[in-house]
Amino acid sequence: MKFSIVSAIRPFDTLVFFILFLLIPVFSALAEPDLVTDRPDQTESSAVIAPGYIQIESGITRAEADDYAVTESLGTLVRIGLVDRLELRLGIEGWIDDEAVDSQGFGDSNIGVKYYLWDENGWIPESALLAGVCIPTAKNTFEGKRFDPGQECSCRATSVRWAGSYTLTDRLSAGINIAAAWECYKGGEGDRHFDAKMPYSAVLGISVTDRIGCFVEFFDESAVNPGGKPANLFDGGFTWLVTDTFQLDIAGGTGVSDEADDWFAGAGLSYRFKQ
Repeated sequence: MKFSIVSAIRPFDTLVFFILFLLIPVFSALAEPDLVTDRPDQTESSAVIAPGYIQIESGITRAEADDYAVTESLGTLVRIGLVDRLELRLGIEGWIDDEAVDSQGFGDSNIGVKYYLWDENGWIPESALLAGVCIPTAKNTFEGKRFDPGQECSCRATSVRWAGSYTLTDRLSAGINIAAAWECYKGGEGDRHFDAKMPYSAVLGISVTDRIGCFVEFFDESAVNPGGKPANLFDGGFTWLVTDTFQLDIAGGTGVSDEADDWFAGAGLSYRFKQ
């Protein structure tokens, strides 16, 4: 008699196996990590991308000040989960239209990493450390000329940033960032100057529903060099988790000091997929 695997399995076991097979998609969905983004607020999250995933976060922003307006479109951050606790970050400044100097072009890029330090424990916040350098890929006005551990070359990668977060309630969370950074720029004679900065931010996030969230935030980009003036801003916005892997967002803010932009507004999207 020929041996048959099917005939060797009892009918009850076959039924159990068939049910478990049908539930595989359900188990996979349950294992899917939450979508946590680093936009649209200025405060970087303490969460990292899980190994085997890639997350793309992109958006357009317009900022205006007293005597100029800057339009930046298609700025993109690609986050890649490398190993447990560590992600690679590739930033593209995108197309910039700077009316202050009547110039258009692509901004610089940046590369960095985010490392998850520890979980939240009482008054100790969940924490991560970010580090990055500027890659001079721009042309003309937006050119960085060389590799810089900078805040802007014109790129916006900070050299070192600590990101902490608290879970206050089921619907309420808080985040804090403190960074050390450098901003490089060209002087009137073409020479380069550096402004040391210590950017910081604090954000309060609210889960309005399981799919809709909002936030309010205060942040500062002041130089700490002698004569540096405060550049304080306040902003807020909304996020809509369309699916478990796709999110839309909108945000806007206003400056509360003379050195800051008068106002800015933007919108974007984030999408995650497996490698």
